[in-house]
Amino acid sequence: MTVFKGYLAIMKKCFPVIALYFIITTCITLGIEAIGQNTMRQTFEATSLNVGIVDADGGSLAKGLSKYIGQVHEVEMLEDDTSAIREDLFYENIHYVIYIPENFEEVSLVEKQQLKVMSVPNVYGAFYIEQRIDTFLNGVSVYNAAGYTLGEGIQHTLEAGEEKVEVQILDINGNAGERAEYTYLLEYLPYLFVTAICSSLSVVVAAFGEQEIRRRMLASAVSLRRQNIEQFLAFCVLGVCFVFAVLVLLTGRHGSVFWQSANFVYYLVNMICFLFVSLALSLCVGIMIRRMDSITSVTTVISLVLCFLGGVFVPLEFLSEEVKRVGRFLPTYWYETNLQILIGRNSLSTELRMEVFKGYGLQLAFALACVAVALTVVKYRSQER
Repeated sequence: MTVFKGYLAIMKKCFPVIALYFIITTCITLGIEAIGQNTMRQTFEATSLNVGIVDADGGSLAKGLSKYIGQVHEVEMLEDDTSAIREDLFYENIHYVIYIPENFEEVSLVEKQQLKVMSVPNVYGAFYIEQRIDTFLNGVSVYNAAGYTLGEGIQHTLEAGEEKVEVQILDINGNAGERAEYTYLLEYLPYLFVTAICSSLSVVVAAFGEQEIRRRMLASAVSLRRQNIEQFLAFCVLGVCFVFAVLVLLTGRHGSVFWQSANFVYYLVNMICFLFVSLALSLCVGIMIRRMDSITSVTTVISLVLCFLGGVFVPLEFLSEEVKRVGRFLPTYWYETNLQILIGRNSLSTELRMEVFKGYGLQLAFALACVAVALTVVKYRSQER
């Protein structure tokens, strides 16, 4: 087990570097997870915002619109002072501003013109304000077309806006219809694995790939096959350490919820499959990139390409069909596909279970392809003079 011990010795020597890469990428992953988690909640939950209204009309329709918006949001009447309004938006004292023009009834109900608005950038809840404006104006228009007076139309629309609808969420995933918090970390796990493992382990592989060391190993009594086996075992040791560290991280952040999940075994297998992908990629990078100072740059490019095209940073449902066609050749796509299946269900049917196994197989196939390429390069170099 000379080669195995040699790899472990170099890994032990490089442990501070490996730990540093893991800590840095873990912090980045947790930051991305927090941003993504907060964004998803804001996107799918109606929130109450501070809305400013500049009323240049003062008519019954304008007052009705203010009341209708105030049923959900906090409304504040503002003076038509552009500099003051921009300052309030900058400091987020107000999230959304609506300008109601003179002759509002004619402008909105007859000419169908859009209202002038201003909002704080990247406020997803602004969609609900725009939707509420359209609902109010459309409601008044419908009542007018049915023969009601303007006042009656406004009153009926306000009454309809006060009605509350009860929604019952089907508990199909065991979390009362909500997504478990630990799944956000699992979603960004490929970035952590690819970046941390490739950046650290590729340096170890590259160290063994130096010409003098490689020639000594080829001249030794240990066969090339046994060297590869012992190298694989050393990789597995590091991989187990990474999986253990991630499990400790999940437990520390979410307690025993992850361990008690009905799909815990599927999550764990999905994680291990992508671990093999990361180990295979690190082997490929370490063998093919001879310059130590280039490894980090290459690893960064690989991790970003895999994560952007595979649905890690951008959810799969938001990717175009052209991007998905490319993504199907990447292991991150199948990791995220499996994750989406497991997140939404507490139990799997036979068809879904086969889809999950298919995702496992394609991830492992990608890892084997990377190993095959790496071994081919090793064999080619062993024949060099």
